[in-house]
Amino acid sequence: MIVAKWRRGHKGRGLTAFEEMVGAYLEGREAAMAQAGGTTTAYKLTLQGTILITEPAMGRLRSECATVDDALLRLKRGESVVVAGGDMIALRARLQAAAVGE
Repeated sequence: MIVAKWRRGHKGRGLTAFEEMVGAYLEGREAAMAQAGGTTTAYKLTLQGTILITEPAMGRLRSECATVDDALLRLKRGESVVVAGGDMIALRARLQAAAVGE
C-alpha cells in the first residue's frame, strides 16, 4: 500500500496532514486540508425561534463563510449559514441587540 511505504520512516510520530489526506483518499473518506493558509474554524448556524443552534463545520475557506450582515439576513429567513469562528462574537452580539430591540 502506498501510504504504508511512505510512512515507513515515521513510526511513533503520528500522521502528518499529507499522510492523513492520502489515507483518506485511499479509503474513500472525506478530508479537509488547508489551502495556502486560507482556512479558518467555522460553524454551521441555524436559528430556531430565539435559540441559535451551533454545529462545528470543520475548517472552511474564509471565502466560503458568510459575513456577519449576510448571516443575520439568512438566519432571519430561516436558512442555515456557515460563519467563521472569528465572527461568532460579533454575530451573537448583533443577534442579542436585535432581540432586545424587538
